Amino acid sequence: QEKPQALTWNLRSSAFVSGSEAAVHSNGPPPGGVCSATEQCSAGVEPLLRCHRQEGARELALALKVNSSLTFLGLEDNRIGEGGAREVAMALKEISVLTSLDLTRNGIGEDGAREVALALKENSTLTSLSLARNDIGEGGVREVALTLRENRCLTILSLQGNGIGDGGTRELAIALKENSNLSSLDLGGNGIGDDGARELALALKDSSSLTSLGLPDNNIGDDGARELALALQENSSLAYLELYYNCVCEEGTRELAMALKKNSTLTFLGLGQNDVDNRGMGTVGMKELAIGLQENSGLTTLELQSCAIGDEGAWELAKALRKNSTLTALDLDRNSIGEGGGVELLAALEHNCGLVSLSLQHNGIGPAGKRTRL
Repeated sequence: QEKPQALTWNLRSSAFVSGSEAAVHSNGPPPGGVCSATEQCSAGVEPLLRCHRQEGARELALALKVNSSLTFLGLEDNRIGEGGAREVAMALKEISVLTSLDLTRNGIGEDGAREVALALKENSTLTSLSLARNDIGEGGVREVALTLRENRCLTILSLQGNGIGDGGTRELAIALKENSNLSSLDLGGNGIGDDGARELALALKDSSSLTSLGLPDNNIGDDGARELALALQENSSLAYLELYYNCVCEEGTRELAMALKKNSTLTFLGLGQNDVDNRGMGTVGMKELAIGLQENSGLTTLELQSCAIGDEGAWELAKALRKNSTLTALDLDRNSIGEGGGVELLAALEHNCGLVSLSLQHNGIGPAGKRTRL
């Protein structure tokens, strides 16, 4: 029996796409023709490339239907477009072994997302899906959300960089209230503001399955952080929360600190790059965060890169380190910490037996920090 073609392709290195492109620039369409829309192809090279990519996806889909061993398919950055997504979606309706599919950066758009979402209503094996950076927008994510209400297999979903905004986030939040199997959701770079964060917070209060939520590179401010913090006081499943590159300042930090006093489930909190207009998290915010760490018994990793905490913030964290016994990793890179703050942090290590990783890169600790006895 002939070996299925899918197993002979290097799927993550754009082999079937680059082969098509080579045909375009040298000998034209492969024998027999790969494009049914010859009139469209005659308009220029780019339309022809799109047809070749779709045909490559069609051949791949056919191979998937007869393959009985492939569990992971990585198609990142293959530019298969809406048509290619449709071919892959048709295969998803029939295959029963594939568990992980990566369609990152393929330009599938809203219509392509709809095709994949509809296929997931019939597929019962896929557990991990990435639709990151595909410009699916609010309309595309609405289709994905409708599927999440019915799908009982998917556990990992990445929708990073799709411009879904607060409206799309609302659709997802509604779906999360009905979904009981999704454990990881990445919504980074989607223009989500405080309203979207509020919707997610409401969903978190009801969710018992979501363990990881990525919200980096959005527009969440203090109000959104407050809503998420209130949800953390009630939620007992979320272990990983990313809020890098948002607009969380002093008030939002205080609210998150309050949550840490009551929450014992969260193990990772990423707050790096929240230095808005050089305000950072503020002295009061850092003081409250330090107090929260002293009372918290679950957090193991805290990342505060580029939050302008300065020496005063470092002093407060040093106090926390003397009492906290659960934190194992602390990242304070690029925080304008001087010799005084550095000395206090390093001296606190004499009283801390839990921390195994402390990063202080790109600060101004100087020779005094070096002389501190560990």
